[in-house]
Amino acid sequence: MSDLGIKIPTTQAQPDEKPNHWASNALGEAVHGGQYIKGMKEGETSALNTKEFVFYSYFERVRRQLDQTWTPMVRSNIEKIYRSGRHLASQADFTTSTVITISARGEIVRVQLIQGSGAFDLDEAAVNALNKAGPYPNPPKGLLDPDGTAQIRWDFVLKT
Repeated sequence: MSDLGIKIPTTQAQPDEKPNHWASNALGEAVHGGQYIKGMKEGETSALNTKEFVFYSYFERVRRQLDQTWTPMVRSNIEKIYRSGRHLASQADFTTSTVITISARGEIVRVQLIQGSGAFDLDEAAVNALNKAGPYPNPPKGLLDPDGTAQIRWDFVLKT
């Protein structure tokens, strides 16, 4: 909030206490930039405290990098669908859900298809785009799991 010009109050700590910051991590320690909201759990319902919000700039860089491969691949695969005489249902959304595991250096460790869109060619384009777009920027330390990798869920949505 302080980045938005809103003052974040803190209480004065007693000599034997840690300061009680509104912006602190799970251990009660102050976090630079207010990336943690005390009393809020990470998750979809606390949108300001999800990894996607905290690491927005990182995910935006990944998205821009991925767009460079996804767009031409999905166009090519849609043309392939139509050339073969098949069609995509109109006014439908095709969502391919994936999880990509990357190393601390941004190298691709694994790409998993979680749920297909119902169109094999679109799912294939999503998985191929994830593989071809790498390596990705080094993930922030806060995004890394204890094993030194980061798992990122990425959904590809095609609206017809």
